[in-house]
Amino acid sequence: MPGGCHCRQNEDCLSGYCYLSDSLGPDPHEERCATERIEAVTSLDLGYDTLHDQLFTIMHIGGRDAGRRSCNSKPYDCPDGTALGCRTKCLIFDNRANVIIAEGFRNATFLDEARYKGVTLGNQEGEIMNDLIYKHNFFNREESIDFQVRLNRPS
Repeated sequence: MPGGCHCRQNEDCLSGYCYLSDSLGPDPHEERCATERIEAVTSLDLGYDTLHDQLFTIMHIGGRDAGRRSCNSKPYDCPDGTALGCRTKCLIFDNRANVIIAEGFRNATFLDEARYKGVTLGNQEGEIMNDLIYKHNFFNREESIDFQVRLNRPS
């Protein structure tokens, strides 16, 4: 059901969330479906190093695999038994497959923009991009042909 309609459980709602509102209304004791529209937008001004540290701290794995399978870990034994053949890489990318955060970005200098500016997931991790397109249908493949030429006059 769309937002605002009466519901009994989360599965009844298009948004997947059925709740009891705190606001007064015609039926204050009945649960309603949450809406899917954007209600607010916020922003935050963080330095890249701070953002990088916080995100990678959040993505850290604890327990028996602590330090082994966390982001940008050292090689560990693969599930198929290959000794030290697996490594966990964590990347954050946008809806156009531009890599926003990756392990090597933090060490790049401002003068080395090619290491972090305009890097696509396909260029950085081609096999992963291939799986996201063809196996998981996460992205649609787009192709373009760019004819550029540079001519120099003979001396």
